[in-house]
Amino acid sequence: MKKTYILTLLFLTVFLNFFGQNLKKDNNYNQTKALHNVLVSIKEKVYENELQASKTLDSLKPILEEKANDSLLGLFYRLKYNLSSNQLKKELALQSINKSIFHYNKANNYKGIVLSTMNKGNIYLFKGDNIKAIENYLTALKIAENNDLKNEIGLLNKNIGVVFSNQEKHDEALKYANKALNIFKSLNNEKEISSSYINIGNCYFNTYDANNALFNYEKAVSISEKLKDSLNLSLLYNNIGTVYLEDKKDTLNGIKYLQRSLAVKENLNDKNNLLFQYTNISSLLANLKRFQEANMYLDKAFKMAKQSENKLELAEIYEVYSKIYEGKKDYAESLKYYKLHKKINDTLLGIGNKKAVEEIKTKYETAKKEKQIIEKELKLKKQENLIISLSVFGVLISLIGFLIYRQQKLKNKQQEKEFQLQSAIEKIETQNQLFDQRLAISRDLHDNIGAQLTFIISSVDNLKFGFKITDQKISNQLNKINSFAKTTITELRDTIWAMNAESFTFEDLQVRMLNFKEQAEQSNQNLKIDFTVQPILKTVKISSLEGVNIYRVMQEALNNAVKYAAATHINIHAKEEKKCIKILISDNGKGFNIDEVDLGNGIQNMQKRIGDINGEFELTSSKNGTKILLSIPFKP
Repeated sequence: MKKTYILTLLFLTVFLNFFGQNLKKDNNYNQTKALHNVLVSIKEKVYENELQASKTLDSLKPILEEKANDSLLGLFYRLKYNLSSNQLKKELALQSINKSIFHYNKANNYKGIVLSTMNKGNIYLFKGDNIKAIENYLTALKIAENNDLKNEIGLLNKNIGVVFSNQEKHDEALKYANKALNIFKSLNNEKEISSSYINIGNCYFNTYDANNALFNYEKAVSISEKLKDSLNLSLLYNNIGTVYLEDKKDTLNGIKYLQRSLAVKENLNDKNNLLFQYTNISSLLANLKRFQEANMYLDKAFKMAKQSENKLELAEIYEVYSKIYEGKKDYAESLKYYKLHKKINDTLLGIGNKKAVEEIKTKYETAKKEKQIIEKELKLKKQENLIISLSVFGVLISLIGFLIYRQQKLKNKQQEKEFQLQSAIEKIETQNQLFDQRLAISRDLHDNIGAQLTFIISSVDNLKFGFKITDQKISNQLNKINSFAKTTITELRDTIWAMNAESFTFEDLQVRMLNFKEQAEQSNQNLKIDFTVQPILKTVKISSLEGVNIYRVMQEALNNAVKYAAATHINIHAKEEKKCIKILISDNGKGFNIDEVDLGNGIQNMQKRIGDINGEFELTSSKNGTKILLSIPFKP
């Protein structure tokens, strides 16, 4: 098979030289189609001889650039991405996929945009950056849904499920995997049906349901063997072997399946999956106390994971290293690798990381629901316009006779009143639905996340009072967790407050800020905060987005003044000036040199929040303190 492919690539190279010489003579549809077919033929065999595939692509580049067909260039750079990704050169892969998206955008090729944006998400998923992965997946999903790209919608649901699986949100992962399966069944796409069964099996395996995991894996094996899909079979052999080893305690079958998986992956030259396979086999050998062989496979996996910046796999590799050194009774090395494993794992599964992914998903789903409501309102408007047109037409017809005119006019008026009444009722119902959705979201946030945070606080308190903790570091860490959870509850309440109103007055914002002021002064008795608002501003209405952004910026400014500047007196003054809300926040802290200090995420976030509401953010600092001036336009 490999010899045939090398000959094919050599033929393609000769063909391309001839093709390039004649391109200027006959620039038509057939040439574009021929170029597309050449690229597709490379795509199907790209991993069998990476060097030859790369040379062939390089010989294509000047021809494609001269042709200036953005769809072909988009496909070209996606192939470059495939090569770099399989070579574990993730940064080069990212550069290529960005170029692919750029050209597909120029060509308005929505399917290409979706696939390349999904591939960009895959890079971040391999790197363990779940936030950027979900952002790219949801961006692609929105475009796919707007253009009814059902197969791509299925692929994206499948990948989104993997993000939630990585975050140990197994119910959410199973929901997306089943959604993908149903889409592929409707399209009769057997290859992706098989892939969906693999993901569903993984969800059951992660929740220790070995029988359901094997049931779904065996469905996938049946389809993949029929299709002769080596890639899916290599994944399945690995997963089935893992179930036999970890859940069934059947070492013989487990080893047999893992060896079959390794043989297929090495034959495919699929480096990304080889990385996972080396780690799995190493873990197995470590459990069998064959530490030297385990170390050999693990060194290969470590080199590939470092090259590809795959944080998720690095965490697993460090854990296996720790197990190997523990087996060798080298406890110092074992502890070192366990700490490295824990550090990466805590980052990937951190509260902030999970929260950010959940917030992105919630924003996407909320925007989708609001779009549906807007579409319904537009439909009602069209119906209203249609009735009005019919009424006008009826009035013109009624000119035929005075009696007919009067009767028709009365009838039309009655119909118009009934329609207006019905339209008003439907508009009210639509507004109520939107309010109910917001209320449901805020209730979910309060009941679920709020309850979980309260449970954390209660658990920490029980630990502190139920056990005699003499280690000051542990005690301090428990206090930090307690304080962080309480702060998060406060921020959650602030968010719910902002969500439950479309707009509110500046006086509402002042009351909220005064509550924060009292809490800050109670926690620091040396701190004094003055907050004054010009009377004219108290009745000014602002949107919930403006309100929450202003509130968060003032919060961040106060925290920075106390935490970093050691300020004891902070003054906040709000006034109206030239149709702008001017808010000056000044403190008597130690200040800093703006030109010499690297401004952190906090200040950058404040600038972005004010920019998002079309405001201006000014920061000045000296040894006598720091001043922040916010200018937000408003309509009196």
